[in-house]
Amino acid sequence: MVILVHVSHRVANLGPALRSVTAFGQMGVQLFFVVSAFTLCVSFTRRAAEPKRLRAFYLRRFFRIAPLYYFAIPFYLAVRILRDRLGGTESFEIYSLLAMASNILFIHGFVPEGNNTIVPGGWSIGTEMAFYALFPFAFIGLRRLNLSSPLAALLVVILLLAGNLAVQLLIGITNENPFKNNSFRYFNLLNQAPVFSVGYLAFCIYNSDGWIHRCHASVPTIAFGIFCIASGLAWASDAQWKYAILPTLVAMTFLCLLEVFRKIPRQSELLCRIGKVSYSMYIFHTLFVVTILTVGSRAELLMPSWLVLSLFFIATTALTFAISSVTEKMIEERGSRWGKYWIKRLQGRTLPTRSALV
Repeated sequence: MVILVHVSHRVANLGPALRSVTAFGQMGVQLFFVVSAFTLCVSFTRRAAEPKRLRAFYLRRFFRIAPLYYFAIPFYLAVRILRDRLGGTESFEIYSLLAMASNILFIHGFVPEGNNTIVPGGWSIGTEMAFYALFPFAFIGLRRLNLSSPLAALLVVILLLAGNLAVQLLIGITNENPFKNNSFRYFNLLNQAPVFSVGYLAFCIYNSDGWIHRCHASVPTIAFGIFCIASGLAWASDAQWKYAILPTLVAMTFLCLLEVFRKIPRQSELLCRIGKVSYSMYIFHTLFVVTILTVGSRAELLMPSWLVLSLFFIATTALTFAISSVTEKMIEERGSRWGKYWIKRLQGRTLPTRSALV
């Protein structure tokens, strides 16, 4: 979905309806947030008896995200330098000390200057890392408060959504700047927190023995349709507050879709493989989207815009998948091995040999 919206930006003559549909692809990030929160809940529960649990959690998360992101920072700097020397008009003012430091420290989710500049789409990594920092305390707190049933988890989602909406409306009253799509306020953890809580709701449903866990696939399918309509109406609305509620509506749509897929006995191996390399694909797809810019204007002279969009989307996805399969092996897996090494060292367990880490 994220690739689709970025490819559509490079196709000039899309009609208003198709432009609006492709723009909705930005909500693919919310799917990533929901799945991330769900998998964290599952893994954190399974490792409940792990020695030095909190420090091990943070090491595991750091080495999952940091190696590829640290590679992407100089990589995209090199891409910008190359484009500039080839006649582009690149701006290097974004590489301020504050922007660079905040990205290296993963606090750019709270720094407007570095929020979404150094690495294309890097805002979601800043928001994700902020969520990681809070997750163990939020998860343990919710469990201790016995908020572990699907109904209780849904209440958490509603309360977080209502709280965010109230804060955003209050900011709107006291601030002349409107609440815009893809703005710092939109990207911020406060606005995305209800989305992560939907991942917690998915976990509570997964662990539930009630009817909602055993219901027929038609139930989440109908719910999926309802949330699709609600999301579409919110997307089409002109109200500023829609960007405070839309991410959560879309997250609920994804939750219903995940429940439908969970009831399907066989899953697509290709989709599972794409899911495994999704982090690399998110980081590197921008490279190929920019590359097709020079081809796009010529192609639109020869074929309809919708066909150009389709072909470029397929080409970008295929190229990104190919490079991501390499970076997943070369960077992500090695980072995970180093994470396991430091966790074992922390816990005083037998360490792997150096050759096993390369």
